[in-house]
Amino acid sequence: MPLDQAEREVMGLDHTQVGRMIGEKWQLNPGLIKLLANHHLPDHYDDNEETGEPLAASIALADAFVNLRRLGSAGNLYPDRQLTRQLARQWGLGKQEMASLLPEVEKEIERAKVFLAVARET
Repeated sequence: MPLDQAEREVMGLDHTQVGRMIGEKWQLNPGLIKLLANHHLPDHYDDNEETGEPLAASIALADAFVNLRRLGSAGNLYPDRQLTRQLARQWGLGKQEMASLLPEVEKEIERAKVFLAVARET
């Protein structure tokens, strides 16, 4: 079961709704709040901006990719595979293209770890 579905069943809301509430409480940019709230359902992105849905779709695909590859620790061991396939097709990515992204993603994760370690030291 995908994490967001389990969250809704157990707690009555999911992390996207919590992200929206926190974003509103912290008075974040409205566009960022919409991305937080729709990163699993980019087709529900309720804005007329041209960049809104594609940006939400790219975040959803990246989220699914790292979860399926068990990169990082997002906690979603069972992402929506149908949504992942749909998003990959939307971006023109097949299985081979997705697999070819893995080395670059792992390299970027290592760069982020170095950056975060340096930031912690300062």
